[in-house]
Amino acid sequence: MQSPEDSLKASPEASLLSWIQQNAPYGVVTLDTSFHVRSWNHWMETHSALKTENVLGQSLFTLFQELDKRSFERALGGESCVLSTTLHHHLLPLPSPMREPVGALMRQTARVAPLLSEGQVTGIVLVIEDVTQREIQSEALITEHRRQEMLSWTLGHLLRSGEPRKMMRQIFFKIAENLDFDTFIMYLRDVDTGVLSLYTAGGLLPEAEPDFADCPVLVNVAQARELVVFDSVQDRLEPEFAVLKRARISAAIAIPLLVNDRALGLLCFGTWNRNYIGKEESELLMILSQYLAITVDREATKQQLQKAQSQLAQHAQLLEQKVDERTSRLQETISELEMLSYTLAHDLKAPVRNMLSYCQILLSDFGDALPPSAALILQRLARTPQRLEILIQKLLEFSKVSRQEVVLDRVEIEPLIDELLALRAPEVFQAVTMVKPLAAV
Repeated sequence: MQSPEDSLKASPEASLLSWIQQNAPYGVVTLDTSFHVRSWNHWMETHSALKTENVLGQSLFTLFQELDKRSFERALGGESCVLSTTLHHHLLPLPSPMREPVGALMRQTARVAPLLSEGQVTGIVLVIEDVTQREIQSEALITEHRRQEMLSWTLGHLLRSGEPRKMMRQIFFKIAENLDFDTFIMYLRDVDTGVLSLYTAGGLLPEAEPDFADCPVLVNVAQARELVVFDSVQDRLEPEFAVLKRARISAAIAIPLLVNDRALGLLCFGTWNRNYIGKEESELLMILSQYLAITVDREATKQQLQKAQSQLAQHAQLLEQKVDERTSRLQETISELEMLSYTLAHDLKAPVRNMLSYCQILLSDFGDALPPSAALILQRLARTPQRLEILIQKLLEFSKVSRQEVVLDRVEIEPLIDELLALRAPEVFQAVTMVKPLAAV
């Protein structure tokens, strides 16, 4: 019979064993030296769907026939072994507790160690921890990090490139490195005509590329201006999928390149070895396509601006040429007019001088014989050619104004009006009343 002291000493060990058996958040299995199951805790029952009473005494390698014995044999030799998910996703093929595709197994970290009693190996203890959720989250973080790196890389190269459309091949290889895509096709619209045409492609068979110059299913997507995913392309019976099928594409995604509701073109990615494209991939490619659309639009705007500047420069040059030509013709005309003015002045001065000479002769030789009224008329008549000669001289000076600097001068109005009235008929002179003084201009 066990003493109270022995009961107290055994109690903590019994409690620990009970907790491991019923409540431990990991699997614990003990084996004898022949690899037969000696204990099978509740966690193992729950995740393996095997009851304890059905596995006790059974060989672990009978229950899991694909299990590798090497780690267990080393445990019998006194060596402990830890199997990490880095190299081994699982030790025992237990169903995954996560919602993964059918057939997925639990990811585990397992420890196989010798079970000792008084320094002797009496069996093996196997501890299995479920790390499925942790590993999936870690992989998701790694994937997200890679995708963010790809987005940053793509955006940086597009912004630095003067011709982002020519960056498409480098971008495709980056996408192929991170995602499972084998080909890409890019269409762009002509800025002036709006016609959609194949711009570049990669990963296509040489004989298949000409077919994509007018691929009905992709042209329809470009017109609809909505992202479309084509899963299981090889199973499609519609005739418009013939071009994709001949190119061995099994799944594809077509993304219109839109900026402010303006359709710039279409970008398509395709894969040869799977029948579907996931939602996360679609969202990532949508962001990449938006980057590309913005930079392509910026490049097109820049080209249009350069074209407009070139046209404006040509137009300015043409105007300058026309101005030079017209200025030259005007200068020729001015020269001709000046020559004409000199000729007219020379021809007009001769009769004017004759008139003046005759008036002076009449006044000198016959002035005493003339009546006073006739002498007055001759005097006025003599002043007329003088005035005419002055006008001719002023006309010559005025013809030179266009090629001379204009100099402003003070003009007195009263003498000018007196001079003008003196040349008019007496009735005109009498009809005009001048209120003096008049200001100078």
